[in-house]
Amino acid sequence: MFTSIAQAAGLDDEITAHAACRYRIGGYWVAGAEPEAARHAVTEAITPRLHRLAVMTDGVACVAEDYQEVTWGGLLDVAGK
Repeated sequence: MFTSIAQAAGLDDEITAHAACRYRIGGYWVAGAEPEAARHAVTEAITPRLHRLAVMTDGVACVAEDYQEVTWGGLLDVAGK
């Protein structure tokens, strides 16, 4: 809930600026929404020390980071079962 028109207008400006960075070189890409995003993926070689890896959605990240219901290691344990 906004407490003022200025606060609402500020959020509108922020959303506009955020949208201007989406799907642009130097900005960011959302793979699920724009197939072209795959061409802009950031990749890296995996080191031999890596023992486990999981690709998870931002929803899973919320469980570990926002709600702190489980650790990232715990998520990997569940995914490995």
